[in-house]
Amino acid sequence: MTLHSRILKAKQANAEYMTNPLLLGFSLDECKAIDNIADSDQFVRGKVKEILDLLHDYDVDYDEKLKSAFEAYSEAATYIQLREKGIPLERVRETKSKRPDFQFKHAGQTYYIEIKTLSFADGASNYRQTMEEGLEAEIHLQDQVASGKDISFSETEIQPLRKDSSIYDPISQKYRPIYDPTSPRYFIETIIKKINQNIKIEQLELGDSFLLIDMSLFPGRYEEWSLPIFQEKTYGSMVSGALWHIAFATLNEMIFRPIEFEGKSNIDGRLQCEGVLVQHTFLKGLLFRTTLLSGQRYITAFIRSNEPEQIRNIIAVMSNYWNDDLNTNGWKVLQNHFSEGTRHVKVVTKDMVESRAYSIWENEGREHGKDWAHWFKAKEELGLSHDLHI
Repeated sequence: MTLHSRILKAKQANAEYMTNPLLLGFSLDECKAIDNIADSDQFVRGKVKEILDLLHDYDVDYDEKLKSAFEAYSEAATYIQLREKGIPLERVRETKSKRPDFQFKHAGQTYYIEIKTLSFADGASNYRQTMEEGLEAEIHLQDQVASGKDISFSETEIQPLRKDSSIYDPISQKYRPIYDPTSPRYFIETIIKKINQNIKIEQLELGDSFLLIDMSLFPGRYEEWSLPIFQEKTYGSMVSGALWHIAFATLNEMIFRPIEFEGKSNIDGRLQCEGVLVQHTFLKGLLFRTTLLSGQRYITAFIRSNEPEQIRNIIAVMSNYWNDDLNTNGWKVLQNHFSEGTRHVKVVTKDMVESRAYSIWENEGREHGKDWAHWFKAKEELGLSHDLHI
């Protein structure tokens, strides 16, 4: 059995019942690419065997083995993506002590890459809650079909960083949820914390090292998030770029959020932590492998502005886009951001999004199990900027 056929089977089985965020993270196109290379690449072949062994008895629902299989898939897919970009990766030989995942040589010097896959906050409980909500949405959809509606639609929100805990607010004298799905500050602080928990110094002490974070379970508008600040298109408010701040944030720095309506403040509060490249000066660069709303897997990289030209050249090859603490390449994103000319505020209703998503579903062959992708794509085409409920 190939990796593609096994993942396709699992996706089809789960699509009948629920939304499975881990399976959504597997790209069937990437699975085909992995299968194509497996025969000629020992590392990839080993990863395919590992994934198939983990999924041998898997059927539906959440399973820790599925999470482990996704991490192995992520490592293989990232390995292939970097090699296709011209980075001659080799697996670092394992020893009793911790070692980075890969190494490569450039201009006679050896560099190292450690890959970390970020999973949902609150672990299994969040995955299961997402699946239960997906099941409820599917039941709602079937009820609409049974009632004779010509067009039926149901919405499921995937919120990878959702937490059920709360804190006491002395001003309102009430408890409020810690989780805020529209807060860049919450996203930045949570991701920095998760990255810090995954960094093992001994894995990065062999020499000049890069840390690559796979966030492919977190679809979003990462081009804009690679800037220190940008103007969102719906109301024109200024918003802090989440990825840039994950790399370069300073303590107590003010963060700005998208407004929900005209006249509302965009202040999101001050950061309570520093960025990854500010804290960990031994890292030469921080890279993010992300999923754009189009489904494309995209690598965004960040380096300090004082890094030598050789590091900049390596980062330029490894990534689709890179930026630094001086926002040197921000103009490239802004050029695309404002290419449509003068901004015109327009009202987009839920019915408009539903209608567009339905059209996308029809145009793509009425394939089930991709509701979230069609919904995000519809929002993007209608010009909504903050599509991801984080």
